[in-house]
Amino acid sequence: MDKNGPEIYGKILDFIGDPVFVKDRQRRLVFVNEAICRAFGKTREEVIGHTDYDLVPKAEADVFKERDERVFLTGEEDVNEEVFTAPGIAAKTILTRKKRYIDPAGNPFIVGVFKDITAIRTVEEKLQRANETLEQKVLERTAELKRANEEMQARIEQLNYLNEKGRMFAHRLGREDVLSGIFQTFTERFPGCPLQLVERTNKDFKSVHYSQNSVDGLRRCLDLLGERRILHGEKILFDESDTGFPVIWAAFPGRLWIPFRSGRELLGGAQIFLPKEFGSQFEMELPLLGALSAQASIALDNANHYRALGEKARMESELRVAKNIQTHYMPETPVIPNISLNGVCLPAREIGGDYLDYFQNENGDWVVAIADVCGKGIPAALVMTSLRSCIRAEGRKARSSKELLSAVNRLMGPELQREKSFITCLCIILSNRGDQLIFSRAGHPQLVAYGQTKNSPDVLAAKGIALGMVTDETFGALMEEVVVPLVAGDKFFAYTDGLDEAMNAESQPYGKDRLFRILEEKRDLPPKKLIHDVLEDVRLHVKDHRQYDDMTLLSIEKN
Repeated sequence: MDKNGPEIYGKILDFIGDPVFVKDRQRRLVFVNEAICRAFGKTREEVIGHTDYDLVPKAEADVFKERDERVFLTGEEDVNEEVFTAPGIAAKTILTRKKRYIDPAGNPFIVGVFKDITAIRTVEEKLQRANETLEQKVLERTAELKRANEEMQARIEQLNYLNEKGRMFAHRLGREDVLSGIFQTFTERFPGCPLQLVERTNKDFKSVHYSQNSVDGLRRCLDLLGERRILHGEKILFDESDTGFPVIWAAFPGRLWIPFRSGRELLGGAQIFLPKEFGSQFEMELPLLGALSAQASIALDNANHYRALGEKARMESELRVAKNIQTHYMPETPVIPNISLNGVCLPAREIGGDYLDYFQNENGDWVVAIADVCGKGIPAALVMTSLRSCIRAEGRKARSSKELLSAVNRLMGPELQREKSFITCLCIILSNRGDQLIFSRAGHPQLVAYGQTKNSPDVLAAKGIALGMVTDETFGALMEEVVVPLVAGDKFFAYTDGLDEAMNAESQPYGKDRLFRILEEKRDLPPKKLIHDVLEDVRLHVKDHRQYDDMTLLSIEKN
């Protein structure tokens, strides 16, 4: 070999990007290429002749020493991945390969090469974290879908149960009959649990119904209520005795208090003692418990009126209470960005079967509903009450007007068919930005468009059949949903047929033509003033003739 060979080989190795080194039996570096010098941030003269202990921390040097000895003794190749550190240099992940060789004089030496795989390991770690994040999100999404399905099933069960109990309460007038129905309702809902119905007297509480499984304990609960140690008359409460109420039954440490109210007056309530595990179900059960509390309160309030009054006074009280309830159901005019809205509902008798409502769903959009129950008076009003509960419950999560009406038909349709009744309904969803209107109609009079963007009033056609007329599948197939982008000056008018069918003494109806003329004449008026003028025009037509049908009007304007 040429005597300049080693020098030439060294220069060649300097061109290699990976660090290369040679150690003698004393583990001193006898050769390094330029890549090694760059890795340590030193010159070749500062590295040659030194050991690992001169270049890296002692802990790492000890590891290198142990591996070098194993290579020297066994002759086996050593391949290791390790974290390399040196003073003033960022830590790196290094893949090292070492091999023992013997020179012609019989002296062993180690040739080593290492490769910086920091970037590769960083990418691998990021990919691993990304995979773990993805798997976690898949698991979370699966759990969310499962919870959503369980909540939907629970909501359907609750609505069916609520409708069933609503019909039961509607047919019970006597006070004892009502109390028995309330007790039966909560016993069915919480079987086997100690339960007590209490009535508020002038001074304390008295028990009116109680379960037989824990009479002595329930008497103690009644005493505690009488002593006013705990009384939550304003809301439904579930506690685990953290408010001072003692644990009377070890198996039922949780206490559920459901108040019955008439306005601000506390009539009484139901005490139910439950397992501690009920706490996890309380939020899911709360809407149903609130509805049952309202139904029981109304039924008990009515029963108290019936008991106190004679037959004639009882009927007058019934109508007055029902009218107050319906008046309470009439929503306040909402504040919607870029939208003006006003509506009015005028029953033909003390109470009626027309329904007008607006509320926000979980997406922040506004649900507007106008409906007409077949019939008049108390029967129609009872159906209207169930309709309101159903629309409000389903409308919170409904994504479209068609979906909402289909859900209502699915829940109320069988009962309406049994009673040979039906409901017409117009459902409108206004986007929370006020830039879009979506509507569907279930056999209701068509939505009328008028205002600055229309040459004359015109109906916005949408197919649909009344609630309770056909099965779910047919109802959905016949239902159409219309999307209307809103621009400034758009105006819409909705009504029940009590408006265009309002008769005068000569049995002549008010009619759509006259309605459209007044809408054209008053097109520049805001919704509230427009409705006022339309009603004035109807009164001019009917004069002193008695109102025959319920009448509801609704006006919407895009500002």
